[in-house]
Amino acid sequence: MIKKDKFIHEGQAGGYYDEKPCIIRGGLGQGKPMINESEVWFNGDEKTGMDHETFGIRWFPSGGEEGGFCKTARKPYDILVCFSLLAFKHAFDNPVVFTFSSDGDNAEWETSKDLFTRITGSFVGEIFQEIFPEESNLELA
Repeated sequence: MIKKDKFIHEGQAGGYYDEKPCIIRGGLGQGKPMINESEVWFNGDEKTGMDHETFGIRWFPSGGEEGGFCKTARKPYDILVCFSLLAFKHAFDNPVVFTFSSDGDNAEWETSKDLFTRITGSFVGEIFQEIFPEESNLELA
């Protein structure tokens, strides 16, 4: 059972709209989302203005690839986009089979990682390798 604790995720996935409920619809922001053995396809709710770009992942059993991106404007459904990406990464655990990137850094994924851990019981560590400047570029005062 999912706890109904309020997630505080200001500035993180969905965090620009903490006061809005997370309602998912079909890929065009209407109807029902599609989640089955070959496709995940959803968006936020068009009626409330909480839709943005469609999130979709298709599975190709015989191989093949399809690249894409989804900008959510950090609307409430963003946390489910992040959760879905974490679920696929966890399920396949192979960068040849599934990989993703994000405009956000590890800190912006904390709420999504927390939700994933609460629901699945699986811990998610660092998602993206942080890039630090080389020591030779640092000036000592």
